[in-house]
Amino acid sequence: MKRREFLFSAAAVAGLAGTRSLFAQTPTRDPAKLARIAIMTLSFQPLLKDAHLAYADSIAPAGTPAGPPRTLDIMDVGQVFADKWGVHNVEMQHAHFPSTEESWLKEFKARLAKTKSQVSNINLEFDTGIPAGTRLSLNLSEGNWYERLMIIDLTKIWIDHAVLLGCPRVMLNQGAPTEANKTLLIEMLKAMGDYGKLKGVKVGMENRGAGAPPASPTLVGRGGAPPAPAPAPVPAGTP
Repeated sequence: MKRREFLFSAAAVAGLAGTRSLFAQTPTRDPAKLARIAIMTLSFQPLLKDAHLAYADSIAPAGTPAGPPRTLDIMDVGQVFADKWGVHNVEMQHAHFPSTEESWLKEFKARLAKTKSQVSNINLEFDTGIPAGTRLSLNLSEGNWYERLMIIDLTKIWIDHAVLLGCPRVMLNQGAPTEANKTLLIEMLKAMGDYGKLKGVKVGMENRGAGAPPASPTLVGRGGAPPAPAPAPVPAGTP
C-alpha cells in the first residue's frame, strides 16, 4: 500500500470514532522531536469541509469507508495539529487551498502563526482529479510538450505561493519515469529546480515505485516467492 493510501484510509477509519475522540488532547511529547515531523492535510481529507470533493473522490482507495460529516475548516488545521499532537508543521495538498488569492494566503499564514505553525511543504498533484477520458494530462512523465510546459508554469506559480506562505519546499509528482522520457524529464526538473532555487524554495519528490516488495519466507506454500538459498558453508582451513 502506498504511503498516501495508508494515511487516507487511516484517517477515514479513525474518523468513524467521531471527531471528539480524534481531536482529544494527548500527553505532551518532546518538542525537539516533534519539530522534525509534519502532518499531511491529506490524512484528514475525509473531514475537510472545504476540500475539493472531486479531487478527494479521485484518490480515495477502493473500499475506503465513509467518514463522519466534514467539519474541519482548512483554516483550523494548524490549531488542531498543534493542540492534539504538538506538531506545528503542516503539509498541504495544493488542491486543499480553497483560494490562492494573496489576501487568503496571508490570512492562512497568520492563522497558522497563532499556534506557531507553518506550511512546511505543498504537494503538487496537477494530474489528480482530472476526469477520466479527457485529453489533458498534467503528469511529468506523460502528455504532450505543451502540457509539460503547463506543468513547469504551474509549478512556478505554486513556488510563488510557497514564498508568500513562508513555505520552504514543494513536492512534485514525477509520475513514472522511463528511459524513453528520462532526458526530457530531467530538463523539466532542472527548470523547476532552478526557479525554486532562485526563490529560495526546495523542489522535491517522494518514492512512488509500483514494484511489490520481496515476499516473506512465511508465504512459501501460499503463493509467495521462496526464500533465497543459504550460502554454501566455507570448508575448514579456507583463508
